[in-house]
Amino acid sequence: AGRAKLRSTETASAVVHPDTPDGRSLRRLTTVSRLIARAALRRTESRGAHFRADYPTRDDERWKVHVIDVK
Repeated sequence: AGRAKLRSTETASAVVHPDTPDGRSLRRLTTVSRLIARAALRRTESRGAHFRADYPTRDDERWKVHVIDVK
């Protein structure tokens, strides 16, 4: 899947341009959010605050590990 080109984002209070400090912070936040979501979707168990109705129990044998994802 391709990545969308960053553009100015207008919010209720301000416009955030990708080349400003706020824009770079927003880009990093978006990247981290995507990584967290991808890791959560790959995990086939429930653990703590990460609960999945389709996998309601813990699986320590397979998932008591650190999940590392790369771009």
